[in-house]
Amino acid sequence: MEISSDTNVWIDFNIAGRLELPFRLDHVFYMSSDALSDEVLSPPELSVSLLELGLVPLEITYDEFILASRLNDDYLKLSMYDAVALAIANLRGFVC
Repeated sequence: MEISSDTNVWIDFNIAGRLELPFRLDHVFYMSSDALSDEVLSPPELSVSLLELGLVPLEITYDEFILASRLNDDYLKLSMYDAVALAIANLRGFVC
């Protein structure tokens, strides 16, 4: 299963001391490379740990950017990076 993720889930797993747990599943986890570099800031080594565990960073496509912008306009409480995760999942057929 392919899963498009946002930042919060990884921060929560890290706080719980179980960052490696999702990577034991038979899934591939993806995140926008922009979200990874802009939002995964604390602790500083978290983004490196995620990449070492197998998180796959993605460059978003033009269509994903347009869909994320529309989602962000329609759902004002949704962060832009959450909208990007949803757009990636929607257009690539991933789970979010």
